[in-house]
Amino acid sequence: MKIYVSVHTNASHEGVTKIDTLHYKVSTHATPEKGKANRNVRELLGTYFHVSPSCVHVVAGECAHKKIIEIIS
Repeated sequence: MKIYVSVHTNASHEGVTKIDTLHYKVSTHATPEKGKANRNVRELLGTYFHVSPSCVHVVAGECAHKKIIEIIS
């Protein structure tokens, strides 16, 4: 399943918000340096979708706030 994610880094609270069936907003405490935010986003989405973080892959937007994420169940 591919989803579109808008990432907000340095947020005061962490979480995943569903906008519609394909669009999500992820807020994370992590800073966008050396992949810290991407790792945290993978962990948050894995928890949200009840899969391992290793099943969550960034397909596009590795260095952008808007990402395409593939989740393999």
